[in-house]
Amino acid sequence: MPFPKTWVEELVVEWLQLEGYLVVANLPVSVPKAGGRNEVDIVGARVENNELKIMHIETGLRASKPDDTLNMLNRKFSDAVCQKVEAYFKERFGWTDDRGTINYQKFYIATYFPETHRNVFKEAGVELEHVSDFICERVLPAIQIWQENPPHQPRYPGESVTLPESYWLLKLIESLRDRLQNK
Repeated sequence: MPFPKTWVEELVVEWLQLEGYLVVANLPVSVPKAGGRNEVDIVGARVENNELKIMHIETGLRASKPDDTLNMLNRKFSDAVCQKVEAYFKERFGWTDDRGTINYQKFYIATYFPETHRNVFKEAGVELEHVSDFICERVLPAIQIWQENPPHQPRYPGESVTLPESYWLLKLIESLRDRLQNK
């Protein structure tokens, strides 16, 4: 399985895993005529209440013109790409149409974007979040919920519950949060 290419992709992978998703980074979706391959940055899926929930997340910065951003979004979240992602997870989960519905969500986590681009993302049906908002509004609450309901119980009464070491970016955020709370 390919590794995430950037720290933002790694952060998204760790967050989705913490949330109970099966996660794939850099999923190949097509081969252009010029060669190489087109990939989806991060996709995750889980089954919840007879629903296959798929999260398709692209990352990066958007400093280009609004038309260029719209073209990028239409390419990265095209029907053909979404169908490939959906087919991938249907196969992995053995999902058939009679099992329930599919909820396909599209996100873009940006390290930078001009505010004027918000409408472009909305027009494309893609939820846009700045990485700092993503950390504050999604990552930190997920860490808190996980710590309140860990998949294992502490060995000793009063022992604190910390994230697994393999979630190295989430561990960094957890450490910074704890340090700021104790000041």
